[in-house]
Amino acid sequence: MSVFLRKFKNMLFISFLAGVVVVLLFAKTSVFQEGYFSIYSLERLKYLQVDEHKLFLCILQNRIQIVLLILMTGLIARNIWVTYVFTIWYGFSFGMMASVYANHFGWKGIPLFLCCVFPQILFYIPGFYGLLYTCSARSGSESLLGGRRYLYQSALQIFCFLGVVAMGIFTESYVNPTLVTKIVTILKFL
Repeated sequence: MSVFLRKFKNMLFISFLAGVVVVLLFAKTSVFQEGYFSIYSLERLKYLQVDEHKLFLCILQNRIQIVLLILMTGLIARNIWVTYVFTIWYGFSFGMMASVYANHFGWKGIPLFLCCVFPQILFYIPGFYGLLYTCSARSGSESLLGGRRYLYQSALQIFCFLGVVAMGIFTESYVNPTLVTKIVTILKFL
């Protein structure tokens, strides 16, 4: 598992840097001008009333697609490419998002960005890492012939990692909106 963890961390870090570089190279595009990152949008966040139940269902719908993709490809032999694509995509998008916030809001963008991904990231990274590791370990030919004991062990690991991802969905739905509203109010973007 240590080789897998090292590859996972390296791919995540390199793709994060690639996301930062892409944003810095194309910083003058329309993403940075108005819309989601405008002062008007942040002003609306201060007074936003979130229906946590609807947000929970929306996030659950989005995250379940990722989990199902990981689990479905876990049934395929030689599925390590899914692990690589998933890790690179999330590192890249995380880097782009961090860079966009910092580029648009300066030093205030860093705590805003961290607040947007906290605390759910504490659950998503280990949860998705565990799912990716368990499913990619299943792709080896010796694991497919491992018998009932291996099947129970894999099912238990998958169930535990699904629980961790569920905690991430819960915190993203019920805790994160309050944190984002408070940080926008504290930093006084206006």
